[in-house]
Amino acid sequence: MKRVLLVFAAALMVVSAEARNLKALFNYKTFYAPGQGSYLEWYLSINGSSVTYQPNKEGQYQASVQITYLIKSQDKIIKADKYNLLGPAIKDTLFVRDFLDVRRVSLPDGNYDLELTIKDNQGGNEFKLNQAISLAYTPDKVNVSDIELVQDFSQTEKPAEMLVKNGYSVTPRVDNFYSTGDNHLKFYAEVYNTQNLADDAIALSCYIQKAEGNSVLSDFGMIQRKNVSEVIPVLSEMDISKLPSGNYNLVIEVKDKTNQSLAMSKVYFQRHTVSSEVPVYAGDISKTFVGNMNDKNVLAENIACLRPISGPQQSEWITNQMKASNIEMMKNFFYDFWQQENPADPEGAWKAYKEKVDMIQKRYGTRALKGYNTDMGRVYLQYGPPSSINKSDFEPNAYPYEMWHYDKIKNQTNKMFVFYSKDMLSKNYTLLHSDMPGEPNEPAWNIILRQKSAINAKNIDDTGKDLKGVYSGDRTYDNYNDK
Repeated sequence: MKRVLLVFAAALMVVSAEARNLKALFNYKTFYAPGQGSYLEWYLSINGSSVTYQPNKEGQYQASVQITYLIKSQDKIIKADKYNLLGPAIKDTLFVRDFLDVRRVSLPDGNYDLELTIKDNQGGNEFKLNQAISLAYTPDKVNVSDIELVQDFSQTEKPAEMLVKNGYSVTPRVDNFYSTGDNHLKFYAEVYNTQNLADDAIALSCYIQKAEGNSVLSDFGMIQRKNVSEVIPVLSEMDISKLPSGNYNLVIEVKDKTNQSLAMSKVYFQRHTVSSEVPVYAGDISKTFVGNMNDKNVLAENIACLRPISGPQQSEWITNQMKASNIEMMKNFFYDFWQQENPADPEGAWKAYKEKVDMIQKRYGTRALKGYNTDMGRVYLQYGPPSSINKSDFEPNAYPYEMWHYDKIKNQTNKMFVFYSKDMLSKNYTLLHSDMPGEPNEPAWNIILRQKSAINAKNIDDTGKDLKGVYSGDRTYDNYNDK
């Protein structure tokens, strides 16, 4: 998921409206245009309640945001621009609406850094975002573009508009969170370079898989036959009204007539539904590996340790059933959980996970707190082992901390988790900050790490970046950026 939530904590200013926090959602995708090359397309949704409104010439209220971007390659500026984005004119600031910006930039294949600055022209708040971007479309080889999640689409005869793709006006969905009322998963993608295949058609398989373990959900998918072409647009939707809460990938896979996979693309999304029911196994539980789990305390512990890898709906069920303490329902749920995780070998999947739980208990657990309930234990079980760890127990002006770096995590890359121990004694470190979507994000993590120190420093910004070098022996910021 290439999505970032931008939040800027505004300083106190004298303005006509109250000081606000500038908020926006950012997302990007990459595509390829035959004969022209690769291009980047990004989507920026400004939260209408987070910007300042002023009367315009027509007597209505309107917000204005200045957007500046720099695209760099090896510190060399490749593309740059600055422009103003106007929000919709409204009669009453009680009825504000979010507003969208879509931008396309042609770029040769390669790795880039996008530096995006968003400024509220009338409130003064400003936020900067840095995003690594990679474009890689091999000529004459079958490729699938990034998958764009779509809010809505319709046919159009206005090809010059920014939202138009292959005869359709496509409104992007910037976020990837589908709540109870979001029952349709709409998406757009493009398949390239199938015209040189020996076959006259390809099979286009669109399906949903679990983000953890990549198991395919057989009830959510479709296969379409498409004639080969230089560009094959894919614009479709799935009914997800019966998709339970959880973390998923939408996958588009291209196959030839022998069922050989030629290319694939996937996008991560989250689903949360409000329901009191969770699927449970309806067969004869006594003939499964769960059949002999008759000790209620052991079974309860086995279920409790599933929380780090459970969706919101499953977690709610775990809480409710622990209170009810119905051993048969608990057995059915436990088996169904692992049968869905690994239909071919649910017992093997459970044993492999239990080994991790036992290891986490030895490493992070205490008599009072189970390892899987600690922040470190939960992150390890949910995302797997980090690619590297920077650890400091004796930095003179900072609490003991660990920084976990993940090269790849779900569909994200280069993500960091910062843990610290405020009591400086226990091994129960608290998760202070992460740049992983959905995790606690604390811009002032570097300042909080140093609240152990009584030293006061001037000219410190929100993020604590300017603290570098203020304290003797300080390595926190270097460790965070040592990726």
